[in-house]
Amino acid sequence: MKNASAFLLLIGILLGCASSKVKSEWNGKTDLKQYKSFRFIDSASQQTKQQVSLIDNTIHKRIKEELEKRDMKEGSLKPVLLISYHTYTNSKRDTINNHYPMMYGGESWRYYPRNASPYPFEFGNRNEHDQIVYTEGTLIIDAIDSRSKKLVWRGSISDVITMDTPSLQDEAETAVELIFKKFPLKPR
Repeated sequence: MKNASAFLLLIGILLGCASSKVKSEWNGKTDLKQYKSFRFIDSASQQTKQQVSLIDNTIHKRIKEELEKRDMKEGSLKPVLLISYHTYTNSKRDTINNHYPMMYGGESWRYYPRNASPYPFEFGNRNEHDQIVYTEGTLIIDAIDSRSKKLVWRGSISDVITMDTPSLQDEAETAVELIFKKFPLKPR
């Protein structure tokens, strides 16, 4: 029964991945159409060195593509918009209470002789807890005005991630795309 509970929990987490927590902060006063160029500044990341280079390249490439869709060019002599991004991972633990309701092994159980239950599974009168450990990843993208050095826009996403490199790269691409859906300047 524990395996079935763990399987249902895994399905629940995977379905929960479809609803990533995407946030976008913008003061609303700054006209983003005025920015025609951008430049990346150093980013901090908390991954292994191999993953940093692969994931960092993927994120960098996708951000560049998204900004170019919005008529911005990288590498001008006087960049107007400075782009910084940060990734964080956090190990999390969830507990599931597997206490079955009365009809599945509570008080009504005593009225059936042993192994004569009308239910297809054996439900005992028990209170079990299953724990699952997962990794939550966060990506934060900042856009800073190079003249005033003030934050113009921030987009972030948090979601459950896998730690194998090919899947992590796909998840990073999807994360950048979801963040830029909330960017105030739409692609042309």
